[in-house]
Amino acid sequence: MVTHPRESAHLLRRLHIAALPVRLRILALLVAADGPLRVTEITNACPRSQQPEISHHLKILREAGILTAKKAQTSVYYELADPELIQLLVALQQALR
Repeated sequence: MVTHPRESAHLLRRLHIAALPVRLRILALLVAADGPLRVTEITNACPRSQQPEISHHLKILREAGILTAKKAQTSVYYELADPELIQLLVALQQALR
């Protein structure tokens, strides 16, 4: 739970970064996934976006601390970095249904 003004500002910054439709789609995919997803899996699930655009959004989400990335041979796997953010995203998804 957010109790300190700095924590609130940090959460608002992350929500602002995530607020683009393609980024929300990426986050929804990662919430629904059983584990990390490769860039190609994310790109295939976002048919209106091409791989360079998806990679750009993944980089922004990673730099904001919303995602983590792990390289394994020729693939990069992404997952949500913060369990509290996962809970918030799940709650938002349920509220919007």
